[in-house]
Amino acid sequence: MVPLEQEYTRNDIVMDNGPNNNGNNNEEPQMMNRQPPVEKLFDKNYLRQPISTIEWIIFLVYLPFGTILSFVRVLLTAILCLYASFSEKYLPWKMSDRTLFRLICYIAGVFVRKVEGKIPTEKEMAHTFIVSNHTMTGDPGVLYLLYPKNAKVVHKSNVGSFDIITRHKILVGEDKAQVRTTILEEVEKDPTPVVIYPEGATTNGNVGLLRFSSFIFGLGRPIHPVGVKYFPAFPFIPFHSIMPNYTFHMFLVGFQPYVLVDIHVIPRQEKEPQETPEAFAERVQKQIATAINVSPTTYSASDKSKLRKNLSSKNL
Repeated sequence: MVPLEQEYTRNDIVMDNGPNNNGNNNEEPQMMNRQPPVEKLFDKNYLRQPISTIEWIIFLVYLPFGTILSFVRVLLTAILCLYASFSEKYLPWKMSDRTLFRLICYIAGVFVRKVEGKIPTEKEMAHTFIVSNHTMTGDPGVLYLLYPKNAKVVHKSNVGSFDIITRHKILVGEDKAQVRTTILEEVEKDPTPVVIYPEGATTNGNVGLLRFSSFIFGLGRPIHPVGVKYFPAFPFIPFHSIMPNYTFHMFLVGFQPYVLVDIHVIPRQEKEPQETPEAFAERVQKQIATAINVSPTTYSASDKSKLRKNLSSKNL
């Protein structure tokens, strides 16, 4: 059996069999990598290598302060979410999701550094989808810094989450026909825009995007693409890992002194008359990839699962 890493490297090679300058067609074909190896899209460890001596010293000096800061931030976030959930059910005044997520971002030290593009108005975003790249579980919180009001997030029912944070979401199962019906009904009856991450899984946000699922691009609704790029104070401490650990990821975000975010708002997109949902999805994927300076790849969330299983079996 070919190891997963070698298999992807092999499959991503393009053969150039054209004649060379000497007119000799019998020479070995030229090989060129079309896209990065799949493992480069994810972080396997919680410290990226290489780390310079100065970075190590700064990290060790900051370690006790960052640990305390992270615990304080997580505690404040939990208290805020509990209050928001309590007020939703028992108090006359309620905290909107937009306000909740904005406060969480401020507590966590996540700040928008730059916004490129025109932010759509509430009217322009009504009954539409917001599509973005997916780097960490808290991505919807960053997008809430842009929304005129609230937004709903499509959430798989078989993936765990903290309901006190994702209070207003669209739960979907595995049946595609039912998922389509559920999402379209929600969009029809409520003008609130719906956030969807068509990659279906997170990446480290620095190398490439997973292939976008074409499902959402065939529903006949306008798409608002958004590219999000994170710049943590300590870039050698990622808050993403191929091995899922939601709690520890929250700790790592809070550990950073700050995290700056660049948001790229791409003009509203609609499917062309003769365009297939797959072609539409690929077009939007390339637009977002170009905006955040990464590669649009053909890898899928299933490839990430295969890689995770492969790494897990090696560690046994």
